[in-house]
Amino acid sequence: MRASTAAPSFFDPESLEILAPKDGKAVGGEFVDGGVSPFNNPSPQTLMYATLNVYRVDWPTGADRLLLVSVGTGAADPAVAAPKLAAENAIKSLLSLMQDCADLQQTLLQWMSASPTARVIDREVGNLQHDILGGTPLISYLRYDVDLRAAAVQALDPALTDVRAITSLSEMDAPDNMDLLHRLGRLGRLAGERDLRAEDFPSVFDLARA
Repeated sequence: MRASTAAPSFFDPESLEILAPKDGKAVGGEFVDGGVSPFNNPSPQTLMYATLNVYRVDWPTGADRLLLVSVGTGAADPAVAAPKLAAENAIKSLLSLMQDCADLQQTLLQWMSASPTARVIDREVGNLQHDILGGTPLISYLRYDVDLRAAAVQALDPALTDVRAITSLSEMDAPDNMDLLHRLGRLGRLAGERDLRAEDFPSVFDLARA
């Protein structure tokens, strides 16, 4: 857990022993948050694992055969400044690259799917609901996340009025925010009550009826 959440600029890398060869010399590595990769959202990799022949899962594709549900951990407010570091520009570039990867992943998944939760990617491509790769959806795709910008949080929970407190929700290295993080869990439930709809889960995927 510590290694998988070692976000650069917030937490130090975690050193782990990963292999002990026969000669007795341990092989280790320095591990950082998975967000420092193209797979901050692992949904595309999950889809590849389920469907590529090389992995021997061979799950059939089709909107009525494969449902992929992705649940985010909260979309941080981009206006919240990064910490002041000597390598601040490098950190900003890394964070921008991570966001670009996340947006590209979301675009590709919506492009190939039937997705009732599709969001607007940008003003140019919209939400891709009328632009399906190959003309036929390969999967059904649902994406749920909580927008942590102040206006969105206040719309979700009007009782949370302290803008500074809301801003702190986008900061990962502030232990004083534990109470607010618990409240964020409540926001997740509120978002679930707002966003989850039974009709978005076709009966063909109902395990109780399988």
